[in-house]
Amino acid sequence: MDDIDVAAYYFRKMKTDNLLPDVVSCRTLLYGYSIKGLVTKAEAILKEMDERNMVIDEYTQSAVTRMYVNAGMLEHAWRWFEKFNYQMDSECFSANIDAFGERGHVFLAEKAFMCCIIRKTLSVCVCNVMIKAYRLVGKLDEACEIADGTVRYGILPDNLTYSSLIQLMSTAKLPEKALYYLRKMQAAKLLIDCVPYSVIISSFAKNGNLRMVECLFRQMVTSGIQTDTYVYSILIDAYAEDGDVQKAEAYFGLVKKAGLSESTTTYNPLIKLYTKAGHLALSQRHGKRINI
Repeated sequence: MDDIDVAAYYFRKMKTDNLLPDVVSCRTLLYGYSIKGLVTKAEAILKEMDERNMVIDEYTQSAVTRMYVNAGMLEHAWRWFEKFNYQMDSECFSANIDAFGERGHVFLAEKAFMCCIIRKTLSVCVCNVMIKAYRLVGKLDEACEIADGTVRYGILPDNLTYSSLIQLMSTAKLPEKALYYLRKMQAAKLLIDCVPYSVIISSFAKNGNLRMVECLFRQMVTSGIQTDTYVYSILIDAYAEDGDVQKAEAYFGLVKKAGLSESTTTYNPLIKLYTKAGHLALSQRHGKRINI
């Protein structure tokens, strides 16, 4: 219920009623203090647990790391990490790396990643959070290096690996590089929906490369991947920006033909295009359909 004060009250009440809190009670309150960023209170519980030789579970351990990182106490965070890194499994490494990476502390995320390799607990999940850390600070080459190097550790990239790289390259206006990872994703039979295609199509559209926009759309349809309204809205907008009324209307017609729900994202580009072209009656007609 997210009520840490009441939780703490019952923790204290346990003691006043001569009931010694067990490891579950301590872990639960410690986790609550950690996610709330209550460092002083969390450290008091940690001290109590240490005095009673209680074991910190990995779930709580990573929450404390994140608490220190969020508080800007990086030395504390790293010392805390090092205290447990010999005992961590892959999942715990992932959580700690993510704690460093989400706040942009890539150097510490890299150090933790290297510890994971040395401990021989590397997994695709660990690789994905390291890619995420690089993505957040725009380190494209390093992110690709992680993905391309997984094979030598006997790890196969998964859907999230390729999706992250596709998003990263597309956002960086490198749709050709994103397309390279889309092809690898297809080869690994990990492409399950139109989202990766839509991201790359959008990137090519923003670059003004309508030839590739058209080509990728045809490839997507031919390969049997179901298209959604968002993909059509990208296509309609791309041709509306190009001033091609015929193409924009053709893709708008495909939305209806596919039985998809029309929305403001499909109507707005047409309204803008018709207004630019001086077709005010058509613009007003579409405007009425979306209650403008």
